[in-house]
Amino acid sequence: MMTNALKSIGYTLCVLTTLGACKLTPIESVVENPIEEKKQSLSLRAVNALEFNTTGILAANAVIPIADLKATGGSLTGNSILVDNMPEIIESEGWLMAPPQTNGNKQAVTGDTEYYTFHYNKTGVAGYYVLLASNPQRDQAITINSQGVLLAKDDVGVFTFPNTDYVIEKESYEVADRFINNNFNVNTGNISIPFLGSGQSNAKVLAYRKVGNGNGIDGRFKMKITGQAYIYSVFVIQKSGETIDKMLQRAIQMATTDTGSMADVAKRANGEWLDKFGYIVETFVGNTPTGTPAGRYGRECGLYQKSGWLINNDITLPATKGFLGFCMVNDRKTVNYPEDQTAPNTALTPVDARRYPIIKDFSNATRSYGNYGHYYDVTLKFINTQARTRNMALSFAFNTPDASKQNARFVGPMKVKVGTNNETTVPVMVRLNEPRKTLANFTVGANNSQTVKIRFYVPGLITAGNQLIVETLN
Repeated sequence: MMTNALKSIGYTLCVLTTLGACKLTPIESVVENPIEEKKQSLSLRAVNALEFNTTGILAANAVIPIADLKATGGSLTGNSILVDNMPEIIESEGWLMAPPQTNGNKQAVTGDTEYYTFHYNKTGVAGYYVLLASNPQRDQAITINSQGVLLAKDDVGVFTFPNTDYVIEKESYEVADRFINNNFNVNTGNISIPFLGSGQSNAKVLAYRKVGNGNGIDGRFKMKITGQAYIYSVFVIQKSGETIDKMLQRAIQMATTDTGSMADVAKRANGEWLDKFGYIVETFVGNTPTGTPAGRYGRECGLYQKSGWLINNDITLPATKGFLGFCMVNDRKTVNYPEDQTAPNTALTPVDARRYPIIKDFSNATRSYGNYGHYYDVTLKFINTQARTRNMALSFAFNTPDASKQNARFVGPMKVKVGTNNETTVPVMVRLNEPRKTLANFTVGANNSQTVKIRFYVPGLITAGNQLIVETLN
């Protein structure tokens, strides 16, 4: 039975015993940066001084036109990543993320795997987001170790602005910030999951969090799996008189009923599994959903091949003032950027074609559009060939200051390190009418070089399509 209740604020969650879930306690662990050890020593791209604009003027708080942005020359890297985000609106109990499939077959995950989730609870009542794993193997137990951050809006609140009509929830920012600082509130240790047919449950809860009505829930995890595991997420509403332990057992049953067979895929397509998908429980008249709340949206739902983008550039400075913009956190879904920084999928989670006819072919999820939860590792070496010190500025900007897109934005923390100086955290909040944020001002000595490193996790609720601006100021 349960020994601790959930705490709605802070880092401590709970302890599960009979279900084998994690002990969630305040913890700071020292782990390797996920991409640092794999970084190439040679530049991935040499940037010529001629690529700078040395004739135009970049006004304060202005952004560089998309047509003038340059490719970073970066590359996909890191572990595979499961993303649980589409559709992101929770309307009832049921599945949010089921194991992704290829040709009707569930895709198990193994080894080092990343996991990211974001959803909104619009059920009208509070409920619980539950992350769990099952063992599909019939001959041996598996082991899974997971650590990360899982937060709802009620845990951290919202950002405050002079314009009280504009509100940004903090959970996505906080997850990105705490994860990059290894400040985890989820640490399962090694959990052993019995094999299918062993006489014991072959599914266990990894983590759960209470999500108030109207709250977003955001989470980022690192998993190490020995053997093969199916990963699920479920939204469950605690019944009157029901213990947390019983509720979580019901969540396991809710998640693992479908076998993933072709017959079950066909049933789901025909609407026979609507009770198992939290985001598709509703009334249909024929094939037309009725009473459908507005605002469903999501970018990714499935397993993607890589979880990071690595940039390592040598940039030769022009002899005069100038500026240069690199495209950042972008894709080519709607805009033909000079490069696509998204990862292709390995397998995708099915959706109900009746409700989502536009995305029944997974067009919204074929690549990691938005790159939620992905890790960016940027190293820029600035080379000054002049016999004088150069003054430099580096900033991050939002590509689309479009008055029709009031909620478009990038809100997240970035780690910045100039030369041998200590790494600092820069809170980045760029949006309509405030499209640009300075990351660093620094100098490059005469006939010398200076290295600047930037690293961050892409938060949820950002708008893809951003830029990194380099300026020579003298």
